[in-house]
Amino acid sequence: MRCRLPPTIDERWAYDAKLRRRTALLSKIASSPLDGWPKSLKHRECTCITCPTGATAGGKTLSDKVVSLDNRQVRLLLPHRYPFLLVDRVIALERGNYIHCVKNVAITEPYFQGHCPNRPLMPGVLIMEALAQACGILTLESERVIRQSGSPFYFVGIDKGRFRKPVIAGDQIILEANLLRSLKGIWKFKTRAAVDGKEVASAHMMIAPDPGSNGAQVSPSGSR
Repeated sequence: MRCRLPPTIDERWAYDAKLRRRTALLSKIASSPLDGWPKSLKHRECTCITCPTGATAGGKTLSDKVVSLDNRQVRLLLPHRYPFLLVDRVIALERGNYIHCVKNVAITEPYFQGHCPNRPLMPGVLIMEALAQACGILTLESERVIRQSGSPFYFVGIDKGRFRKPVIAGDQIILEANLLRSLKGIWKFKTRAAVDGKEVASAHMMIAPDPGSNGAQVSPSGSR
């Protein structure tokens, strides 16, 4: 068996820089119209999540594998509703792999009335809940079904939870989740929340779709 050496400091810095660049590009997609991108960034055949080729409103296809979902499609997948729906839209999703979502933190959020009114801070548990909802979307989209009304998925575990920076009113959170494995109905993800390219929270999460859901419909962005 070959020994695998730990990464060097230079390799870690290079990897962190790559993550920061990717998050910055995703933030640009979320905050600006796709039509405004220069032609040099538009490719005929491209699998990168930043390519706007062929994008249309609602369920845009960014490549053969990567799709995006608008708020209506998010509500078809998730049982959550205001004020507990914490994912505004999906900007990039590859089934069975990863998801990137947007959460706009508005000053009108109800929890700001009592959570540090002088300095409105988004509660850390709600950041984790938003990440869990992103994981739920990726889980259900990977199965390519819409659960029956009232049939939820369950947030069954969290490890390595960390909070790096506070999130305040006016911030836009990029929610990222990467699938680590799926075994016996339990889906495990590595998640990360970032604001302006800087990590604000991270965790490993486990999600389990409701085993009692016996009805399946075609998902809003694909066929089963």
